[in-house]
Amino acid sequence: MEHHADDLTKQVHQLIDRVFITKYDKNDLASLVNKLDSIIDKMREASESEIAFPRDGSYKTAEQLTLVIQEMIELVRLLLEQLLYERKPNVQLHVEIVKAKEEQADELRRAAVKALYVETDAKSFIAWRDVLSKLEQVTDNCQDVADIVSSMSRK
Repeated sequence: MEHHADDLTKQVHQLIDRVFITKYDKNDLASLVNKLDSIIDKMREASESEIAFPRDGSYKTAEQLTLVIQEMIELVRLLLEQLLYERKPNVQLHVEIVKAKEEQADELRRAAVKALYVETDAKSFIAWRDVLSKLEQVTDNCQDVADIVSSMSRK
């Protein structure tokens, strides 16, 4: 899936370079595509890391973060869909929800890392901190996509 996303990113960049006039600014489109690719990349990295470590209390937080990510991905899909239409009445509402979800993910990660200090050995701490950080980076990238779409919708 990640390689397919990389191929699509390359194709979109090539298309942007070939098209003379676009509905949206070419730099905005390129930034949007790059952030979407970053979402896929971080999801892959987190999933590969998670497989290698035992399922302890941190696994529950990873599951919670994954649920938040699923909700954010659906919101990103809705935001991208809105770019197809002239009127974009729900963009700002969806952007605000994405921001709230990203803040929720930040809190989940912070609480989990704090618990890791108490509950785990050094090796598990480092491993789970890395997984949780990558999952939280997915949420950061989702918020970046929402911000880009918000900017594009106002132009």
